[in-house]
Amino acid sequence: MNPESLFQTIQKHVFCSPVILHDYVRKFESNCWQRSTLTNTPVSALNIKPCTGELVNGVVFEVDEEGMKKLRLRESGYSVIDVEVHGYMDHQKLSAITFLDESSETFTFATNDPNQHQYLSICIQGASRFGEGFEELFKQHTFIETIDLSEYLITHKNFSF
Repeated sequence: MNPESLFQTIQKHVFCSPVILHDYVRKFESNCWQRSTLTNTPVSALNIKPCTGELVNGVVFEVDEEGMKKLRLRESGYSVIDVEVHGYMDHQKLSAITFLDESSETFTFATNDPNQHQYLSICIQGASRFGEGFEELFKQHTFIETIDLSEYLITHKNFSF
């Protein structure tokens, strides 16, 4: 969701449009093999899973074949699935693809690790690029175990970004 992170991967600026994906939930639970904690364990990365009645916000963008190859390499632990999303502002239906980790293995969020917090900060900053309401929606619909990110940030005041 972070345009700067996307640019680092595909080396092209793309127009990102905010969207909503219904019937999915977003959690910190996947293995982020590109980042490690101070104890050399994987940072817990975001993942989405089907969940009736829930929603996640995100972005859609067009990418060429070369950019898609780079995204698939970066997200190599994830499956690619077709989804229908709705524009955040206009609610227009769009066909898109998304990446999700279908493995049953989960990775615990490293609450006190600065590298985990750096990844979390990148995620929040990405959401903030699309406005305060979009960022708040991201926090309310992103979970660390059973706690939404809004609550996590209140109860873990050691986090800063």
